[in-house]
Amino acid sequence: MLLSTLISLLLSLCHPVDSSGITLSFSDSTEVAATSKVHHFQLHFKLDDSSFDNGYLGNEEAVARFIDIMKAIGPEKIDSVSVTAYASPEGVTEHNMKLSRNRAAEFSRVLKERAGDLGFPVFVRAGGESWGLLRERVLADTRMSETARSRILTQLDDHSIRNQTRKWRFNNGCLGSTPEEGNVFKYLIRNHYKYLRCLDIHIHYKDESGTATEGPAEPEGPEVTEEPGGNDIDTPEEPEEPEEPEGPEEPEEPQQPDNNVTEEPDNNVTEEPEVQDEPDNNVTEQPEVSGGSTIDRRPILGISTNIPYDITWIPNYGATSVPSFSVEYYPAKGLYSFGADVDFSHWLHPDTHRYNQIHNYTLWARRYFKRTDDRFKGTYLLANLNAAKYGLGFNASEGYEGEGLGISAGGGWKVYMGRRFYLDLGGTLGLFYSRYDPYVWGNDGTGRYYYDYLGDPDAFVKRRKRLVWFGPTRVFISVGFDIYGKKR
Repeated sequence: MLLSTLISLLLSLCHPVDSSGITLSFSDSTEVAATSKVHHFQLHFKLDDSSFDNGYLGNEEAVARFIDIMKAIGPEKIDSVSVTAYASPEGVTEHNMKLSRNRAAEFSRVLKERAGDLGFPVFVRAGGESWGLLRERVLADTRMSETARSRILTQLDDHSIRNQTRKWRFNNGCLGSTPEEGNVFKYLIRNHYKYLRCLDIHIHYKDESGTATEGPAEPEGPEVTEEPGGNDIDTPEEPEEPEEPEGPEEPEEPQQPDNNVTEEPDNNVTEEPEVQDEPDNNVTEQPEVSGGSTIDRRPILGISTNIPYDITWIPNYGATSVPSFSVEYYPAKGLYSFGADVDFSHWLHPDTHRYNQIHNYTLWARRYFKRTDDRFKGTYLLANLNAAKYGLGFNASEGYEGEGLGISAGGGWKVYMGRRFYLDLGGTLGLFYSRYDPYVWGNDGTGRYYYDYLGDPDAFVKRRKRLVWFGPTRVFISVGFDIYGKKR
């Protein structure tokens, strides 16, 4: 493993000392003695990964350079080494903070196993999302047009914008396009984002007099601190986003129209502190475009209808419809959504003894595998609980009336067709239990319908028959649209 190799080489350069001389810290903020000189380099991670790959993005060359620098300085002059672990700033913030901590923990774990041989302190911390590193890279990018640079810095330097809002805006076109870069956000993805997933390492060493006199020893970076409510840290969520291949090809993110691109990387850049703009993970804001302006909103409800229910063919009955209406509630955080369906038909045709009366009520929950920009989309698992009441007549001698309960599970797929509209497909298997009675038309001049029962009337008990069904219980192809919350 690259990390073990790095630390082994580091130790081979240092004079063994008693372990009491070691200061090792793993925290979100660390004070380090001031130094006069600093050397800096980075190790990079693959997307959504906390382990090191020796051949990835020049990691091997960076380690060799680190060793050469250590040899040139001499371990006796090293004041401290500070290490900050970052995740690139896209996707779900809680998951990115967890990635940052895992990356810092991996370095800290290996180092602690062998820390007794070091003669200087090593400070390790989780820096969260690397917004500051992104700003430094944008400033250092000589190929970038001033138009693109200005648009990006305007967003990065506006500390009234929450990080999740900034992510949403980047993803949904607020940076626009330029003749030089094309889509500016895609340019960032191709040229910078992959370098933002890194260990940012600084070697602080003393001047010739042997005293450390100036400059902060800790690399300055946008540390994501833990809010009192525990909002920002250690919630297992989705990965940062699907990675786009290196090179000029632009990433494609399934199911997200337009600019929903996924990240790519960056390089040796030091990060500057960002005003703490607690990433509000509950809300990845989603705007509504009206009159050309971007309004920060997030979807609250999805409303849809099931097309096959709306146009239905029932054997022995003919063409009919079962009007359906579904509401899905999108919580502010997490991968679960909750909803309810109502299927309601009340068609009566006494002249032909045909009836289609179905009142079905369903409560359900979904667990999505992907959530971006506060949109629940892609593949999901589904669980249903339903209650139904029905009266179905197919001809003068065949009709059924009853009630039932069902439970089922299945899955589906949801894809957006623009900002608001989506297509939702799925199905479930489960158990439906019903008690019912058959009924017939009496043909006795009264026009009445009677339960199909020939026994003693005094012994008649309703719902004498039972239906137990296990198999497909629901198939849906729904078209829906999202309702957004108020402007922030």
